[in-house]
Amino acid sequence: MSFYLLEIACEELPAVFVTAAAEYAKDRAAKELNELKLSFDEIRSGTSPRRIYLYISGLPEKQCDYEESFQGPPASAAFNPDGSLSPVGEKFVKAKSLDEYKREATPKGEYLTGIKRFTGADTDKLISAFASRLILSFPSPKAMRWGALSIAFARPIRYILSIFDGKLLPLDIKELTYTDEITAHRFLSPLPIKVTGFDAYKKALADGYVIADISERVKRIKNEIKTLSEKGNYIAEDDESLICEIANLTEYPLAVEGSFNEAFLELPPSVLSVTMKKHQKFFPLYQNGKLLPKFIGFSNMLPVGGDFTLIREGYEKVLAARLSDALFFYRNDRDVSLKEQTAKLRNVVYFEKLGTLYDKTKRVAAIARYLGKTLNIDKQDKIAEAASIAKADLLSEMVFELPELQGIMGKYYALYQGYNEEIAQALEEQYLPRYAGDKLPQGVIGGILALSDRIDTISAAFSVEMIPTGSLDPYGLRRTAIGIINIVENFGWRLSLKEFADFAAAQVNANAEIADEVLGYILSRQKQILSQSGVTGEAYDISAVLRDSLIDIRIRAELIANSKDNANLASVAAAYKRINNILKKSGECSKESSQTDKILFEFEEEDALYNLYISRFPYIAKFIADREWLETLRELETFAEPLNAYFSKVMVMHEVPKIRNNRLSMLSALKKLFNSTGLT
Repeated sequence: MSFYLLEIACEELPAVFVTAAAEYAKDRAAKELNELKLSFDEIRSGTSPRRIYLYISGLPEKQCDYEESFQGPPASAAFNPDGSLSPVGEKFVKAKSLDEYKREATPKGEYLTGIKRFTGADTDKLISAFASRLILSFPSPKAMRWGALSIAFARPIRYILSIFDGKLLPLDIKELTYTDEITAHRFLSPLPIKVTGFDAYKKALADGYVIADISERVKRIKNEIKTLSEKGNYIAEDDESLICEIANLTEYPLAVEGSFNEAFLELPPSVLSVTMKKHQKFFPLYQNGKLLPKFIGFSNMLPVGGDFTLIREGYEKVLAARLSDALFFYRNDRDVSLKEQTAKLRNVVYFEKLGTLYDKTKRVAAIARYLGKTLNIDKQDKIAEAASIAKADLLSEMVFELPELQGIMGKYYALYQGYNEEIAQALEEQYLPRYAGDKLPQGVIGGILALSDRIDTISAAFSVEMIPTGSLDPYGLRRTAIGIINIVENFGWRLSLKEFADFAAAQVNANAEIADEVLGYILSRQKQILSQSGVTGEAYDISAVLRDSLIDIRIRAELIANSKDNANLASVAAAYKRINNILKKSGECSKESSQTDKILFEFEEEDALYNLYISRFPYIAKFIADREWLETLRELETFAEPLNAYFSKVMVMHEVPKIRNNRLSMLSALKKLFNSTGLT
């Protein structure tokens, strides 16, 4: 069996590209080899900041002979009466170069079918063409060109290692350099090393200070952090995304412990943490829950003699400059009144056609007051005050430099200026959750602000037709809608979604149609979320008809989904559809139950159903008012047998108008009752 080894050696690749490139190479190889009908034992791929490799083992020396089947035109058109090919049939056979053809019966009738045989090609030729296609197909958000070459890649390609069965295999891309030698670490092992196989390749990299697999680099980074943490008796901030980023920036990560002046501890811990992680890729260190004036950084360079002094001093010098700027911004910002900053938002455009950030602040404040009143939250003054300064920190120098700190800096500035702690906390929590899996607001005021801000964002976007389409969602409205759902669920707020959407739409001068679109958009997100837990679309659509609170919609949808094997409920649902169809056809949908006259009943089944309706109506109404949806569902089940008996005996569309209208009246009353439950 044969093997193939490919390495694409580049200049430093973007960190976000590195991991994705390895997965792409492996998946693309498996797909194309199957299409080429080439068997294989194993596909392995890996990446570092300066290389992408792909290894395929167990390849045959030659592709097996194979054949393809084709179905042509109907036999009536493809054959003459004497069985010979018609001009239509001859054209098809010639176009496909068929080796055999015949008349064949299929489920759709008789057709001209045929077989074309192929002689298997040499594997090395197929692999050469595949590798060329692979190199040119890597998805990259910012592919670039270099020199006079016509091809594009994430970064300039230095050379291509292409080895088939131990020998150099040039590819179809003539502009690139092909070799059977690799260069390991750029500085620690710059001399070329000849490679004949995968084991030799991995050994050459390892000996040349390159860890070619990201999982191994991640493991090394974690071990380095653990070793220093145990030695220094501190804890490094746990940040998996930063670990992966460093693994994508280094080929041989080496930990370096550094420190900074304790005077910088005047800065809020969030500022120190974000500055270290975002700008320098350093891990902040803690002891007994307090941030230490220390950090762990990672180098891609092993200095002569293993002395990291110069590297450490360089890291410390750069960090000190960053923190000096941050401290300057912090001291300047906190002395500017948040109300004064809010007033300046009049000069900052939010979105074209949607006014300024000051206008958005006023809308959010109005919605927040509405929510506080609607949800009976006895903190109206605090809600109003928090909402009035919610966006003030957006104009601070610190947030301009580090946008990730929006809200967080608002909290610190509010505390410094003497605002209530609950209000200050709300300024930070208004932006939660920031991403999937992020923490949710814990304070009621923070939850109110977060909900108000999100519904305003969606309503404003829809009002100017900035609506997500397909996979495009440039303003993150899907995430915003999911945030609304998560916040409501977190606090257990039973808020009428329709009234909420109507009020928010009114703040941007949008009509009822826009409000309905916003409502539908939020419901569609909840529908998608619940589908992942087994709630069918039909179950959700039934539950969402009432358009009341997101919590009640979810509970009812889950009840319906969990009752899919409930014969009684299924029977009631079928009867409801029948009632609905009868009323639609009759045009008598608006009749009230008060018009039902028992004297006009002809069958005891009518009496039984009517009496059940009269006796159970008060209980169902109470259960609905108390949101006791399980009890409501159980009440609905009691209608199964009487409804079946009724429809098996009673002809609703009686020839006598008075009797017919009486029966329609009762069905109308039943429909109204069933509609009110959101369970049928």
